Amino acid sequence: MDESALERYFDEFIANNPRRTEDVSEEVGEEELFFKLLPDELLTLNTVTCDDADRICKKEDRTAESGIAGTQSRDSSSQNSSAEAKPTCASSSSELKALPVKPGTPEDPETLKEKSSNLAPVICNVISTVDLGCCLDLKFIARRMWNVQYKPQYFTGIIARIREPKATATIFRTGKIICLGTKSVEESRLAARKFVRKLQKFGFPVHFLNFKIQNIVAYCQTFPVDLAELQKVHKGQCSYEPELHNRLILNPITGIRVSFISAGCINVCGAKTRAEVDAIFQTICRILREYRWERTCSGALISKPN
Repeated sequence: MDESALERYFDEFIANNPRRTEDVSEEVGEEELFFKLLPDELLTLNTVTCDDADRICKKEDRTAESGIAGTQSRDSSSQNSSAEAKPTCASSSSELKALPVKPGTPEDPETLKEKSSNLAPVICNVISTVDLGCCLDLKFIARRMWNVQYKPQYFTGIIARIREPKATATIFRTGKIICLGTKSVEESRLAARKFVRKLQKFGFPVHFLNFKIQNIVAYCQTFPVDLAELQKVHKGQCSYEPELHNRLILNPITGIRVSFISAGCINVCGAKTRAEVDAIFQTICRILREYRWERTCSGALISKPN
């Protein structure tokens, strides 16, 4: 029997089988029953009618037209605003140029003269010494005192520190203390007395003897100075070697060493009192005014004596 004939036979048999048709009808009935049990919202959630589609298309067309019109209006408004801004900017710049310098401001030349004439030095370090009148056991002090450093293989003294006033002291076995790091003579005396009091609490028969200020270091920021011209005029009284160092050093005046750089920073070392510091600064400033630099409108520095 031919295979095609067999296939036709089985197809006719399956199509005419009553059991198969009942099964298909039962399956279709179950699906319809399932969809009937579902709520109407789920069945109509993604359904879109023809009227809805037309309405959506019209809305999109309107938004596109409005967007094109908005961009054209913005372009025209920006061009108008830029055209109006040019004359206003020019007028504002002319107004700024015409504004006078108010008195009392940093740009006022009178205030600049007052600042240069009222230069005050700032003390950054005061070094003092005091005798205790007895010998000390440094190992015992290093074990008992706080904030100390003792390394006898490198240095024979004890380095001690306090916070108020901020100071550092070097204590030697012979009973001598060197105090440094304070900002005034009063603070140096107070720090030295505090160190002596600490040693007294450890049982040493110490006394506060021969307190003396050994050195006061101060600085002051002034105007720029032409160091080369100053060195030419006062050649025998100062030394200036720019290849080695950018600092001009004056010969010691009664034990006071003065040095300054071209930017105008003056350093004084070796004074004993605040009056000596003020006096030496006044003398140096009078000399430096003859060799000061002044900045022109273009920003260049020129030598202009006062």
